[in-house]
Amino acid sequence: MRAGRPGSYGRWTNDVDGHSGIPALGTLASTLALLEVPALVSDAGDQPFAGVIRYANEACGRLVGVPAQALNGRPLETMLIPGSGAGTQDKMLANLAAAGRVADTALLRRADGSSQPIEWQVTAVPQTPGLWLSVLRPMVRPCTNERRVLVLNGDRCLGTICDAGLFPIMIVRARDGGCVTINEPARTFLGVGSASSESLAAGNLIVPSAEWERIRTLVSCGHVVSGREVRIAVHGTPHAWAQVSAAAIRASDIHDKGGPGDGAGHGAGAESLILLAFHDITRLKATEDALRQRESHVRQLFAEMISAFALHRILCDENGRPVDYVFLEVNPAFEAMTGLAHGAVIGRRVREVLPDLDPFWIDTYGKVALTGVPIHFERYDACLARHFEVAAFSPRRGEFAVTFMDITGRKTFEQTMVAARDAAEQANRSKSQFLATMSHELRTPLISIIGFSELIRDEAGGGGNSAHADYAGEIISSGHHLLALINDILDYSKIESGKMAIDPQWLDGADTVRRCVGLMWERARSRRIALAAALPSGRVWLWADHKALRHIVLNLLANAITFTPADGRVEIGLKVSADGPGTLMVTDTGIGIPEEHMTRILQPFEQGDNRYGRSEGGTGLGLALVKGLVDLHGGTLEIRSGINQGTTVTVHFPVPAGPPPGAVAEGRYSRAGGTSGSAAAPLPQPTPAASTGESPNT
Repeated sequence: MRAGRPGSYGRWTNDVDGHSGIPALGTLASTLALLEVPALVSDAGDQPFAGVIRYANEACGRLVGVPAQALNGRPLETMLIPGSGAGTQDKMLANLAAAGRVADTALLRRADGSSQPIEWQVTAVPQTPGLWLSVLRPMVRPCTNERRVLVLNGDRCLGTICDAGLFPIMIVRARDGGCVTINEPARTFLGVGSASSESLAAGNLIVPSAEWERIRTLVSCGHVVSGREVRIAVHGTPHAWAQVSAAAIRASDIHDKGGPGDGAGHGAGAESLILLAFHDITRLKATEDALRQRESHVRQLFAEMISAFALHRILCDENGRPVDYVFLEVNPAFEAMTGLAHGAVIGRRVREVLPDLDPFWIDTYGKVALTGVPIHFERYDACLARHFEVAAFSPRRGEFAVTFMDITGRKTFEQTMVAARDAAEQANRSKSQFLATMSHELRTPLISIIGFSELIRDEAGGGGNSAHADYAGEIISSGHHLLALINDILDYSKIESGKMAIDPQWLDGADTVRRCVGLMWERARSRRIALAAALPSGRVWLWADHKALRHIVLNLLANAITFTPADGRVEIGLKVSADGPGTLMVTDTGIGIPEEHMTRILQPFEQGDNRYGRSEGGTGLGLALVKGLVDLHGGTLEIRSGINQGTTVTVHFPVPAGPPPGAVAEGRYSRAGGTSGSAAAPLPQPTPAASTGESPNT
């Protein structure tokens, strides 16, 4: 076979004709040059892959990745990988012998070494034994806009291609678009069924009709229309999309089985006709529409997201070290947060936009772009004078995407809160130091005042000056009250500063309670309040510090008496269960505590409603001091109250590991640290006639 010159189809095919004795090959090659579908003509050979390629069109060359003329003369097996098809070679030969055509899948060897899955359709060329026409349909649609001019030698092989049924073809008259012939694939694709050719017209099938007029005009001017996208309609309703290729032909080029003048326009002299080849892209267009909608949705989200977004490409030096990066895309939130406009940054390097940028950003983002490892962090940017919360990831190697939020406001608030906390802690330490210092400074002279007042009272009473003795007595009473307040303040300051130390040990809680009731007896009597104690007989062992327990009992009784109206009742109880901690309870019939004040009254220097106890004054440290002492023991404080329903304060003391000394031997200690014995009767109630000021015999 003599090689022809590229681009000269007539001369090249004449050479082939002379060599092979196949007169149809020249016009067949010229016709296939029109098509965008990869196609080739080969010898049949004795096996499907053994034939020699006689002609391959340019679309086929592009698919393989070489010039089309480089394929001519090559065995078919050098291009199609043997055994890759679904059918066997014997089956292919049998199908070709029986039906004259066969379809299969195969792998195409490309020039770059890769393989391309294809659908391989083979048709035996009618009236030309030993010649195969193959159409290769890639699984991925090729794309091209190249246009060529078709030169046809008068023959009847165009009809062979149309009748072969490898792809939809329709031939129409150039003057009115009326159909001359149409093959079955075209009928199926165009949705015209078995309608007669005479009833079909390109202007009705291609919509809008103006699109058909543009195609007709281009072809009439000698151009080849290649891959033009059009809508296909049936009865005026669009139902499909197609890529259409069109070229001018003559009526004598049609292979007419019925002979000239059969009434269908076949063989009608030299009338100008147009060949239309269709490629169904309906699914492709649907996919493109879905992608466009998705892209529109993503872009809308991209534009409306409150987080700033930026896409960049990293730039490296010759050693592969990141040195800069380029802005590829930013969203409106990025512009708002940074003050950098979209048009001012896209395509530019960051060092151009921000010359003083901290190298940290380039190094950090470079690692993300080159390793693909995402990161999340917070950092202050000196160039923009803002705090940012940043997340970065790499969509593909060499690129990185960044989303970030401006958290300057949050950071400023956090810093303000930290400064305020530090200032409050310092003020609290200063207050505690001041109270402790002042308590010591006041207590020392106050003790002297009380001592000298007692001396004056004793001397005035002995000398018969009762008025001076009464005055001295008032000084002593006020001094003791003031000393108690100062001691409370000093104790709370120690608790708050962590300097209060306690020495818990086993002690008789009942004895401490009786003594405290005796001390509070006169105050309760003067207010006409019944004070009672419900205590078990014998000892009640508690694990507590003696001084702290006394403070707890006195403060709870004082609070109960202060906030209980006349003719009310205050009761204190103490018990130790067999399997639980020691419990101290103080109950009154006072005014109660509102629910919203429950937390507040446990704060230092806070007081509840003082309608019944305003004359007592006080610092508001009572319950705060009790809670602090209970916490030091590791116990818990519980308050239950309601408006005009009284108040019950319960203190739960901890349970140590071992029993009190001698308690087990005495048989008065249970496994949980409790005592046995029945509860004693309440203390005798004070009467208005009692005026001795002594506590009852408890």
